[in-house]
Order: sequence, then C-alpha cells, then structure tokens
Amino acid sequence: MTKAFDIQRALPLLVRALFYYVFFCIVNVQILFLVMRVPGVDFDGSKAVWANAGAIPVALMLWRLWAERARPLPALQPWYRGWVLGIVMFGSWALSYLLIGALVRPERVTRLAFEMDRAIPFDPGWVFLYLCVYPMYLLPFLHDAPAGTHRRLALGYVLVLVVAYAVFLSVPVGFDRTAMPVGAKHYAMWALGKVHGLDPPWNCMPSTHCAVSLLAGLALWEANRKLGTWGLATALGIAVSTTLTKQHYVVDVLAGYALALSIYWLLRRVDAAEQAARWLKPVLERARRVVRPS
Repeated sequence: MTKAFDIQRALPLLVRALFYYVFFCIVNVQILFLVMRVPGVDFDGSKAVWANAGAIPVALMLWRLWAERARPLPALQPWYRGWVLGIVMFGSWALSYLLIGALVRPERVTRLAFEMDRAIPFDPGWVFLYLCVYPMYLLPFLHDAPAGTHRRLALGYVLVLVVAYAVFLSVPVGFDRTAMPVGAKHYAMWALGKVHGLDPPWNCMPSTHCAVSLLAGLALWEANRKLGTWGLATALGIAVSTTLTKQHYVVDVLAGYALALSIYWLLRRVDAAEQAARWLKPVLERARRVVRPS
C-alpha cells in the first residue's frame, strides 16, 4: 500500500517538475534572446550556459512547485508514460541525425543560391531561438492532452524523420556557413560555434527543426489553447532563426512546414476514420441483428 501510494504521488510530481523545467528552459532562452538584443549586453558563453540551462530554469521550476504545493496531484494517467517515450525519441533523433550526416558524401551536396536568401542578414544572436527546438521537442509529452495526441505526435516525429532522412541521403542540400571565430567569448557566437561543431553543414532540406517544432506546437495547441498559442509562436521564432543564423534556406523552412502539416493532417484523418469505425461498429451490429434476428 505504501509503495503504491508513493508511486502514485511521486510520478505525477516528477512529470510536473520536468514540465516546468523544460518550459522554463525555453522561456529563459527567449528572454535571453531579447536581453541580448540590447546593445552592449553580452555574457561569457562558457559560464552563462550553466545558468541558462541549469540554475535559472531549476530555480523557476522549484518556485512553481512550491507555489502549487497545495494543488492536488492528478491520479496516474496512461499519458505519464509519454515522457519516457519523448526522451527515448529525442535521443534517437539526435543520434540518427548525426549518423545520416556522417553518411552523406560532401561531394554530393548541392548548394542553393536564391536571391532572397542572400538578402537575409546573418545574425548569430538568433541562435538562442534556434536552440529552443530541443526542449520544445520534449515539452508536449510532459503535459496532459486529449486521447491520441501523444501517439500522433510520436508517430508524426517518426514520419517526419523518415521522409527527411530519405531526402537527405538521396538529394543532400548544404549551406556554406559563416565561420565563427575560434575561442569566441561573445555568447551568441560561442553558442553558434558549438552548433557548427555538432551539426553537419548539410541535412538542410526539409528542415527538421521547423517540422518537429511545428508538430510540437500543434500538439500543445490540442492540449491547451494558451500554451498552444505560445508554442506555435515559439515554432515560428525557431523557423525565422534557421534563416538568420544561416543554418537553412527559406525553401528548407517551407519544405519542413509542408511536410509537418501534411503528416499532421494525415494522422488526424486516420484517427477520425478509426473513431468513426468504432462508433459505426455497434450500430452496424445492431442493424444486422434487426435484419437477421438470432
């Protein structure tokens, strides 16, 4: 009894804590982006990253948990298992993305040259919004949602990556990046340099950054309209950041959004058809009995 009670209390509390930590990671970076737009404001990236990814979101998470200490914890729900699925999928995404990048031969990579891309300025400060995609990927799995939302999101992620990886391997598109100074102390340049060190300069079209962040935003919209509005605005900021950091072409963004919306529409239609079939089955069974009484 005691063990069951502890599990029933500890797991919802853990999921709530993880939600607030991931949520405040994103919000903190969004505020950092705005602060860094002020002329003369800068931080040492090697030190500030610990505050932005650790101390600040953890402190805000603890504040929210304390503020909600009297709020009853919900009973265990099947969706609580989603956070484990989200973490596993996040790790799979990161590893598979790097593996696909390693399999692409640089001599096969195509560089696109559109006038609209050349007209977009290079602004490393947008890297902070660019990095929001990683916690954004996980966030919907940590929030309650209508039946089927988490399953559709997980399947949507898988389908996006399968299609994107097929394109990456068959028609690889790359971007000639602006080199970051070695040992740069400017926080934005330091952060973008870290991105360049991990992310190959191809795997561009379609943009998985844009696709998965849009799917995450739509899942949050299904769960909560206010949270979803913020989530979709965050996804839009991520899309803009991919072009201003010169990580993607505009066409990569459009292709990523088109892929995400197509998959989202398809999965919603499949779910609607399955629900209709479940509703019609007993109706048809009753009709059959009326026509052919046993």
